[in-house]
Amino acid sequence: MAEIRLQKCLVSPARLAFFLLLSIALSGPATLLSAGPKPAPPRFGSRYNGNGQITNPRQVVTEGQPKPTTTLYLKATLSPADELPPVINADSSGVADAAIQLVATTDYAGDVLKATANFSVAFCQFPVNEQLIGVEFHRAPAGQAGPVVFDPGLAPVVMLAASCLPLPQEAGPKLLEVPPDLAQQIIADSSAFYVEMHTDLNPQGAARGQLLTLRAERLANFNAELLPANEVPPVTDRDAAGSGTVNMILILTQLSGANYTGEIEFHLSLTDFRRKDYLLSVEFGRAAASQSGPAVLHVLFTNPMRMKGGAADIRVIMVAVPYETVQQIYNDPSNFYFQIKTDFTPDGAARGQIQRGGPNP
Repeated sequence: MAEIRLQKCLVSPARLAFFLLLSIALSGPATLLSAGPKPAPPRFGSRYNGNGQITNPRQVVTEGQPKPTTTLYLKATLSPADELPPVINADSSGVADAAIQLVATTDYAGDVLKATANFSVAFCQFPVNEQLIGVEFHRAPAGQAGPVVFDPGLAPVVMLAASCLPLPQEAGPKLLEVPPDLAQQIIADSSAFYVEMHTDLNPQGAARGQLLTLRAERLANFNAELLPANEVPPVTDRDAAGSGTVNMILILTQLSGANYTGEIEFHLSLTDFRRKDYLLSVEFGRAAASQSGPAVLHVLFTNPMRMKGGAADIRVIMVAVPYETVQQIYNDPSNFYFQIKTDFTPDGAARGQIQRGGPNP
């Protein structure tokens, strides 16, 4: 009896009622707690409190949800001088740039599941009628030879671009399937790979360059209306009837590491100039309208270009420009002008202030 009295002393009527309710809740039908099945705990480490609530909802993964994608823009400047050993025959004057847009689909841990690449290569100043017989990706740092890890499968191309202006010759673009493991390695460290082109004159390698990942890329469109009347002083000779437009893209990029680069691509259309004019050069000048200023970029045509019937249509791509210059034009385009110079009016045949907007060149 003493023992029974001890239990009665420890368990008060209020506590006894609580235990009875708890017993009913634990042993009663499931509908007392939930109208449906208890949700399964989420994956990937989200905290789950047992009542269908998730304390870290950003980590929840729903079946059928689109997988993340990673897009990288890569480039390689191919030089015959970077070959091992350097190329010293007729290919030594060649210039080439490879451009790659890599799109990778990954799982939520960042592992690549599928990857594609849009690949193209532009080249010029190689011997005319030589053949580009292949382009390959290799694994090795600069100054070392390495194995082929990927072949885009470009068909042989007859090389005709003796000059880089008005535009280099291009092979591609071509959409390619990239092995996921290779894409993973390129994303991790693109500089561990190089691109190499092969010609019939140098089948072992005509030019090569390390892959660089372009970071913090900024693209912006600009344009200018070119008129002889905008020159300082205005043009009044036979070029006075001419006019033109230029559409351009300014590209600001940070390469892997702390290296920066600027580039400008432009499309120039001219009409109604003197029928026998030759286009000598184009310039970007720093000055407001109606003022003359210093040239910050000068594009000289090695072979002056004949303006047939007083007209010309020219596209110049991938002109390397000091990063600071492109940054200044980007920030304040109205303080810069675009100018053309002809043999008949070598001090300036037409110019126009740069302004934002316009179509792609």
